[in-house]
Amino acid sequence: MRDGPPAHEGLVSKRPRHKESFEETLKYLTQEGMKIKPIDIEYPEYRGTIEEIVTEGARECSNILQSEVIIFRIGLLIDSLNGFPGFATGYVLKSIGIEGILKLMEDTKNRGAEWIFCIGYSRPGIEPKIFKGVCRGDISLKPKGNKGYAFDPIFILGGYNKTFAEEPTLKDKVGARIIAIKKFVRWYKSRKEVI
Repeated sequence: MRDGPPAHEGLVSKRPRHKESFEETLKYLTQEGMKIKPIDIEYPEYRGTIEEIVTEGARECSNILQSEVIIFRIGLLIDSLNGFPGFATGYVLKSIGIEGILKLMEDTKNRGAEWIFCIGYSRPGIEPKIFKGVCRGDISLKPKGNKGYAFDPIFILGGYNKTFAEEPTLKDKVGARIIAIKKFVRWYKSRKEVI
């Protein structure tokens, strides 16, 4: 037992197909001074809200590994599609793609959407902690920009007139991922409990 944070954390990724998302998250955490040990692990897939999914996933992974872990999930929730694609963004991107999403929305005026990024932290014997970032915006009428990945070419952040693919630095400043990461890092670095 000792005071302060442990020597490393385990960043758990169940789905290697989200390579860009994983690498972006790892980059941000490293820039914040976090020492990360990436680990691939299989664990049961839970259903429910993003908070429930991440809470149970973090608890399961910390129990399997018997160490502290962080896991994350990201989702794009489109208002007119009742929250679709939700937290199956990778699957939906591969199955119907950006054009499929735009086709589903071609007759709607309500273009509202939000990105949600959620980090779950746990270690054996404690209740998981959740850190969530949300950014609201709109789905564009057509793809714009050639930077970024996933649905970046069709998401316009509220208060701006460019997609994430046109202006990827917006994600670094006010995107859902960076909001959640800053909350997590601030909490993690300020902990005083004995581990």
